[in-house]
Amino acid sequence: MIIGYGMSYGFILGLQQDLFRIPLIINPPTYALAVIVVIFSAVISGLIVRRKLNQIDLVSVLKIKE
Repeated sequence: MIIGYGMSYGFILGLQQDLFRIPLIINPPTYALAVIVVIFSAVISGLIVRRKLNQIDLVSVLKIKE
């Protein structure tokens, strides 16, 4: 979250000109939503990998010659 805030701040600084300025406002619910999305994505990808690992026959994998 800190890196994202820093990147947003840098992006906003790059957009500012003499004619207009854009304020950097990030609400706490935005951080909460980001955390929920990351956790949900990690759990789903972990379940997919776990399912694939359960389908592998380890004995046959170890017997394969390279």
